Amino acid sequence: MGGKIIKVAKRRKLAVVALTIASKRRLVHGMIEADVTDVKKKLKANPDSFNGSLSMTAYIIACFARAISEHPDMRTYTLMFNRRYVFDEVDVSTLIDHPKGKGIPVPYVVRNAHLKSVRQITDELRQAKMDDLPMGFREKLAPIASNLPGFFTAWFFKIIRQVPEWMRIIDGTAQVSSVGMFGDSLLWAFGLLYMHTIGLWVGTIKPKPMQFEGKIALRDCLHIGLSVDHDIIDGAPGTRFTKSLVGYLERGDLFEPS
Repeated sequence: MGGKIIKVAKRRKLAVVALTIASKRRLVHGMIEADVTDVKKKLKANPDSFNGSLSMTAYIIACFARAISEHPDMRTYTLMFNRRYVFDEVDVSTLIDHPKGKGIPVPYVVRNAHLKSVRQITDELRQAKMDDLPMGFREKLAPIASNLPGFFTAWFFKIIRQVPEWMRIIDGTAQVSSVGMFGDSLLWAFGLLYMHTIGLWVGTIKPKPMQFEGKIALRDCLHIGLSVDHDIIDGAPGTRFTKSLVGYLERGDLFEPS
């Protein structure tokens, strides 16, 4: 019997500090279902620039960003001295698998995602996985931040949130994360928002009885977790946003540039 000591990747330290900050925020979570039966068929029927089908993750990002663009509360951030800042852009931060991450997903920001098609976002994400520096200039900041004391990193995160343009440049204005790594048995899951006002947690797609054309039919159901900052978002605005988001997810458009 016995064990061994292993070295933890320094990048993991940033994630731990971010989660510590997130645990102190007042968040509200919701469980969402969307019928994506027809969407899955369209994604497979439309190739990307890499000779693969369009990405479901890219589709979800496009729908999420478009819904946020129509609801200013979702891109609003609280500042000191009873002030708030509303972004014009919807820059969506997501995670990609990349060798640079050394086993830890690397954050990537889809800039102006509300103006891009599913095809454009699919190509962008797949290209980012092959780039030498998927995080751009942030690639140089990560090692520095990883070597700082934890309290200093936490202080830095708090400062960033008070300078909205810094925050947008470093980590976008909204967050999308997949929880598919937990396997098909888990439908919903939720993460913690350390900085953003709104975050989407992509679960699994499972066949289940759903209402379709006035009847109950077996359809492919996408399970999504939605988290919002309750200091900014109340129930009514959150409900209206959710309705817009599900509408985009189920309509199956946004495939081509408008």
